[in-house]
Amino acid sequence: MSIARRQQAPIAVDRSASNGQRTVVRWHPIHDWSEEQVWKRITETGVRYHWAYDAGMERLSCSLCVLSSGKDLVCAARLRRPLAVEYAGAETEIGHQFQDKRSMAEVLAEADRLNAAEGELRWERGDALRRHVGEAAAAAYLALAP
Repeated sequence: MSIARRQQAPIAVDRSASNGQRTVVRWHPIHDWSEEQVWKRITETGVRYHWAYDAGMERLSCSLCVLSSGKDLVCAARLRRPLAVEYAGAETEIGHQFQDKRSMAEVLAEADRLNAAEGELRWERGDALRRHVGEAAAAAYLALAP
């Protein structure tokens, strides 16, 4: 669980979205779940999850999100190199790094290094499940998935 999520209450009034006419309540039903619990629930219910998790992403938001970890940025750059190149160009044009501690040029260099060492990023449906809950659970899920 992320630090930001840990600091949130499982259920709370959202004062910024509430007003005199309405009260908005934010509820995070799986607030206390571990990552493994989430993936186990996915296998139990058969709910579809995004393919980018199979490709190695740990967190999804924008494809190249300024809030992403370095690992996720490199993975996204490997998956969407043309977009990462555009971001690096914009970074150069405005004279500001993508993140305080890393530039998109550095992300691209690491993505290129990994592609050279390992080849293009390859993944199969169910890889995220295999990583989180094992081969048997992934196989059972995939047998039921459309």
